[in-house]
Amino acid sequence: MKCDDVRQVLGAYVDGALDADAQGEVATHLASCDACRAEAEALSTLVRNLSAAAEPVDTPRAALWEAIENRLDAAADDSESAQNPRVLLLSRRVLASAAAVVLVVGLGWLAARTPWEAPASAATVDFRPLLAQADGDIEAGINALLARHGGREIRLAEVARRMRLRIHAAATLPYNLKLKDTYLLNLGRDHQALAFHYAGPSGHLLLLQCPPMVRKNYGGHECMPCSIGVNRGEIARVGALRLAHFSSENVCVCVVSTLDEHEELPRVLGAVKIDY
Repeated sequence: MKCDDVRQVLGAYVDGALDADAQGEVATHLASCDACRAEAEALSTLVRNLSAAAEPVDTPRAALWEAIENRLDAAADDSESAQNPRVLLLSRRVLASAAAVVLVVGLGWLAARTPWEAPASAATVDFRPLLAQADGDIEAGINALLARHGGREIRLAEVARRMRLRIHAAATLPYNLKLKDTYLLNLGRDHQALAFHYAGPSGHLLLLQCPPMVRKNYGGHECMPCSIGVNRGEIARVGALRLAHFSSENVCVCVVSTLDEHEELPRVLGAVKIDY
């Protein structure tokens, strides 16, 4: 993996949310890259501080204030950081985040004296394993995407016990697209998604029910505004693939398709009931 690839998944790596292969690839890169390793260590420290700040407290943590002051003093005297803009920038970001944690905890204590909950880790869909097959074996790419997020087959009866079903997937859609399987995916430590995989003579369709504001890694490919039927969202065009997403405050629906986006895809999406 290259540095840019590692930085894209560093948060999930620190959370332990990557699959075993990806976790190993990142660990191998960190063992040989001082800059990325320093970034990972700083992120791990920030996560520990966030976790500590999330515990019930009666007063702002003096120890955390002291730690921030020590880091500020160290940053001011660290000539190596001064020569390395990337490390210095990272240190400032981590210190600012830690200071923000102290401020939030202090305000919470003054206002209500109630425990503060640390923010959940962000949900991220990594489409890069799929995009690697954009001009090749699309089904293999879909399987690689599912594997990256620990996808496992799931029955809709089990889905109802885990989350609200917002994509009501029919067994058959226009152009003789048939539902092959339904999968449960892990999008980081705190989030899950559903994936509905259709296949037929016209190609493949993957519908993802994701948490709202989910982050999407398209491997640097540009995402543009689009209108597909009555849906307004964004789309990335990579080889034979069309990756679109449509969002509301309740859900983000990601669509992976090899269908024609002007005629076939609007008709297919029009046949799927989605509770936005």
